[in-house]
Amino acid sequence: MAVEQAVGIRDAENEAFTSAVVGALIAGAAFGLLLHETGRMESVAALYGQDGVHVGWLIHTAHSIFAGVFFLGVITLLSATNLPGVGVLERYAGFPTVTALAGVVYGLMLWGVFVATLIPLWGFAVGLERPLPYVHQPSLVGLVIFGGILGVVYGVLFRVLTRLAG
Repeated sequence: MAVEQAVGIRDAENEAFTSAVVGALIAGAAFGLLLHETGRMESVAALYGQDGVHVGWLIHTAHSIFAGVFFLGVITLLSATNLPGVGVLERYAGFPTVTALAGVVYGLMLWGVFVATLIPLWGFAVGLERPLPYVHQPSLVGLVIFGGILGVVYGVLFRVLTRLAG
């Protein structure tokens, strides 16, 4: 994107990675609080044959960081492909708006791939039976919130860090 050209590709990569990880930690904390308050954090630990809320939080945090780095890959791919409409949307709505929208779509994708599909399959392997597809509405809401927060924080922080570096 234009910001990458302004600060140099190497600096943009460093700033993008930092923005994705920080965004993932903040978004993960928000989603984690939802899981915690609904009593689902132990279910996260159970997916790995573990128990306890603290273990659930550790696993959830690792998942969040992984999801943030993967989100960076998606954003990088979108930037490289120059999809019709993305540049126009960025020009009129701004970079953080585009990354926020991408984050919401990303959250929906995470829910469809992981919660609705892979968690039930994984559950069969570890003795946690879930229907396939597993339509778990609290996690749908949580992952849309996760994606939206991740996208906003990534977009804003990336802009701030690249301006500070430049």
